[in-house]
Order: sequence, then structure tokens, then C-alpha cells
Amino acid sequence: MGGSTCRQHLLSTAEVGIGSDAHKRSLHHQQSAFTSLDCSSDISDMKLSSNNRSQYVRQNSGDSFGCCNCLVERCTGRGRQQDNSLYRNVFWSVIVFASVVSGGFFLHDNTSEFLKSTVQTTLDSMVPLSQVLFPSVVVCNINQIRKSFFNELGFFENETLVRIMYEDFIKGTKDNSDSSNYTGLGTENDEQHDLKRKEFYEVLKSYLISRNISVNKSIIWQSHQSCDDMFIYSKWNSSTTWTHGENKRDFGTDYGICCWYTPQLNFSAIPYGPDTDWNYWFGTVTKGAKTGKDNGFSVLFDIESYDYGYYDEGSEGLKVAINHHLDMPIMRQRAFHVAPGTENQIPITPTLYTANRQVLSRFTPTQRDCYQEHEIDLMYLPKSRGYRYEMSNCLFEAAFEQILEVCDCAPGFHMEGGDLAIKKYQVCMGAKLACSNEILNRMGQYNLVMDTVDNQTKECLSNCEDQMNDFFVTTSLYPNKKTFKDREEFCILGRKLLTSTCAGYKRLPLESTFPELCTALESLPDFLYQCRTNRWHRERIQDKQVALKIENEIYEYARSNLAIINIFIKEPYSKRFRKTEKMSRIAYIASSGGLLGLCMGFSFVSLAEIIYHLFICVSLFFKKSSQKAKMKKRRRGCRGYS
Repeated sequence: MGGSTCRQHLLSTAEVGIGSDAHKRSLHHQQSAFTSLDCSSDISDMKLSSNNRSQYVRQNSGDSFGCCNCLVERCTGRGRQQDNSLYRNVFWSVIVFASVVSGGFFLHDNTSEFLKSTVQTTLDSMVPLSQVLFPSVVVCNINQIRKSFFNELGFFENETLVRIMYEDFIKGTKDNSDSSNYTGLGTENDEQHDLKRKEFYEVLKSYLISRNISVNKSIIWQSHQSCDDMFIYSKWNSSTTWTHGENKRDFGTDYGICCWYTPQLNFSAIPYGPDTDWNYWFGTVTKGAKTGKDNGFSVLFDIESYDYGYYDEGSEGLKVAINHHLDMPIMRQRAFHVAPGTENQIPITPTLYTANRQVLSRFTPTQRDCYQEHEIDLMYLPKSRGYRYEMSNCLFEAAFEQILEVCDCAPGFHMEGGDLAIKKYQVCMGAKLACSNEILNRMGQYNLVMDTVDNQTKECLSNCEDQMNDFFVTTSLYPNKKTFKDREEFCILGRKLLTSTCAGYKRLPLESTFPELCTALESLPDFLYQCRTNRWHRERIQDKQVALKIENEIYEYARSNLAIINIFIKEPYSKRFRKTEKMSRIAYIASSGGLLGLCMGFSFVSLAEIIYHLFICVSLFFKKSSQKAKMKKRRRGCRGYS
């Protein structure tokens, strides 16, 4: 509205009849208009009487132009404010939208990471040795066929029969039936070979029957060096054991028949038999170990290298495995060699693995990559037979089940738990034994086992609670020639040779390597008396030449056959690793809250406000809908009435 137009409008209004109703209404509308525009003039005082208002207009006719100018300015400022408000609304709408989108994006990623995250293994702490189990030791003689065993059977020098036995019962390269394609020596024809094979099995059958041994049992239980012959003495926590049966048991492994030593147990006190509750006896092994060699386990072995028969290994000595007392030893993969004529220091560093309560309760075994003891039990390594669930046990079980399925036989070495399979399958021999050995050599490729808890096939995983033993071996020559005669093992070894080896089937192979040993010992009738206290005193023997001869012969034998292993805990503490959640529920909530707070200033109070306003909006919506419905109803009623 221009300035002249505004002035004419005000003057015309002042000249109108003051008392007319039209005039009053016009002034009233003008007053409202000016008041709403909030002019700086005094027209808001138009509530005065009509005469006063007329007089006011006349007196301030000169100011009407300024009031109109105020109106124009106010109207044009209102337009600018409307433009600024539009820009401001658009700007903040973009900001809020971007904040919501980015917050939603971050929340989606954080939630996705939480759902996908499982566990992580971290170093928890150092723990004392009171929480550590001292390991068991499994020792196998590399030689699994004694020459003296052939002497017992009556064909000590018959190489053909030795090869037949090796092929059929140890390596398993040929079938043990009459139709075998084994040709023996190059000078033999098929007919001669068949006769010798039949001869061998007749002799073997008679031998087993004479000893009341099942013909179906694997022959390696008879052909290997017995643990009694291998053992000289042992020391545990500074106490010496001379009786072999106190801390050993003959045990079948994937390599052959070995000797199992658990120093915490006195095996002679355990009623050994098919009904022996090994789960109970091994359950008595408690945690607790001490550091240092004096608190470790030492064993002196006689490998009887003179008694080595034909076998696949080209070396002589022992295979030794450090083992948990509830595990099946996997000798082909975990054992290390100990040579005769050496003393071996084996310091052990135990490492503990565990999982916290949240991991065990939140995740499935597949997600946490481990089983608890109650979640799985193996069919042929059951807990009732003194085993636990562990990865190596599971892999052995998987290979064992594969042998039963593919080779249609049961390995004869596995009698503790595997006897259930031997009742259903024949013992692996000949071609089936070759099939069995091939699968055992590929142990680790098979990782599915039958779980007797849920009666379903499961994948092999680790145990949530475990102890791993790392070690290294240092070796020195043994024995020392100058001091050996003064040590107690000199008399112990001489007593064994005189009373056992020289008096039995082993004398023949012994004399083929040490021809004068037995003769030298027998030349001193009171040798046992001289060694009654396990101390050799040359000065008490009248014939010094005989004494010197005995010393030299026993030393040469010891240098070729004796081996010592000293196993002890190296450090006075153990590391413990713990499986924990990669992202716990609390961490997820805190992370999500931080991201939403960063993007939108979000908090629990904001959430309460959003819920509150949503509730108000919903209430108003339903309230307006109800009012509209009532209005429509009233209108319909009025129309019907009219």
C-alpha cells in the first residue's frame, strides 16, 4: 500500500460520521489490523471514545503518513522473515535427516558386528603351579618285533618267516590268506612260499594257545619289548621306584605297544582287568606340580638294541610322547626320538586354556570353537574308560571310525575302549592292516565323530578347558666311563642281565652282539652279593681281572642300550589364556549409545521423549478422527431434520 493511498484512507475515515455503526465497525477493524501489525504509533489506543478517536486522527493527521510507513515496513519485513524461516526449516531438515541416516547406518553396522562376533583368546594371567597337572609319559621302543620272539617260536634265523610276520602283522602289506601274492625271497616259488606261510601260522597258533592268548588278538602284544624289560628304575619327587609295576602299564598306540607312565599313580594298586574303572583311578590324579629337576620324573630305560628284529625304522632308541593322562597318545605325530647312550633333559612349559562363563552360556560349541566335557562323549574313547574329550582324542576317534567303515576291521592295538569294536570286527591283518595304517598315517584329515550324548555326528573341536605342554630336549652322553661303576644303576643293570637276560630266550641275540657279557657275569659267582646294596666295590673282589672285565662289559652294554629321560616343570608359574567375547552385550549397548549420541544426541531420555510424543500424536489422531466422525453424524442428523 503506497503512502498517498494510506493518507487518503485515513483522512476519509476521519470525515465519516463519528456516531454511525458503520464507522465504529470500520475503526474497530483498523484497530485490530494495526494492533496485529504491532505498529510503533499510538493507534493501538483507538479504544478511546469516538470523539476522541476523531480528534486523535485530526491532530495526528501529519503522523498518519509515518504510521502508514510503519505498516509498509512491517509488511515487507514479514515477507523477509517468511523467506528466512523457509531456509532455516530446509537446513535443519537436512541436518536431522542426515543425522538419522548416519545414526541408522552406524547402528546397523554395529549390530551386524555384534551378531557376527564370537570369541577371542587373550592372555588372562599367570597362575601358580598348583593349577597345573604334571603330564604322563608314553614310551615306545622303536623296535616292535623282538628277535628273541622268533627264538621262542623256534625259527630265530629263518628270514622268510620273519618277513611273513612283519608283512602280515606289523606293516600289513600283504594278505595273510593262502592266496597271498607275497613271493618271499627271490629263490622261493609260490608252492614253497605257501608251505612256509602255513608252517608259520601253525607255529604261531600253537604258541598263542600254549600261553592262553586269543588267536584273534594282535600279535604285536607278544612281539614287542615288554615294559618290565625296558624299565630299570624311576624317580619321582626325589623318591626312587625299583618295581616297574608301580608306575606303568602296557598300552596300545597307533605306533605299536608302548609303556605308559603316570608318576602320580601306583599302578600296582589298581586291579587291572577288563572291568577296571580307569575313569575312577585317573580321576584321583590331582592338580599340583613343582618346578625343577629334583621335583620331576626321571626314568632309566634299557632299549635292548641287540634284540632288534626287522622293522621299517632304520634307527634305534625310543619314541617318547609327553601326554595328558586322559588322552590317547598319537605317537606317529607327537613323539620324539631318544637315542641310546644319552641322558635327556626335557623341561616342560605348561599353558592353560579356559573360557569365561558368558562365552559358555551365550555361544554354541561351533561359535565358540570348543566343547565342554558334558556336551560330547566319544564312542571308542569314552570317559568311562579313562579318557576325556580333547581335539587329538577326537581326531583319533575319527580315524578309528574311518578304519571300521573303510577297512572293515578293528586295529588290534586299541584295547582300552576299542575292545567294543573288536567284538564286532576282525583284528586288522594283512591287506586290511595296510588299509588301517594308511588311514592312521593321514590322521587329521578326518574330523567327524559319533557323539554318544546326542547320538549324532559332530565335528571335532578343541576342549574349552585344556592344558598344553610345550617342551624342548637337550642331550648329553651317558654313561660316563670313569664314574659309571660307582653309580647304583651299574649294579641294577648287571643284576638284570645276569638273572633275566642271560637266563632266558634273549641270551642268543644278546651273545650275537655282546658275546662275552654273560660269560663275564657268570665268572663271578657272588656278583649278586657284591651288589646287594646297589654299590659296586672292586676292592672287595680278589680277582681284579674278572672285576675289570665285568666293568668293561657292562659299560659297553650300557653305552649301547641305556637312556635316561628327566622330565620337569621349567617355570614356577604357568600362562593362562581365556576365551572371551569379542563384543559383550554391555559393550554393544555402550557402542550403540555412543554412535547414536554422536549422530543425534540420542540417550535414554531422548528415547522416552520420542515414545511420549508418539503416544501424544497417536492420541490426537484418534481424538480428531473421533471428532470428525461425530461432526459427520451431526450433519447427517441436521439434514434429516430439515
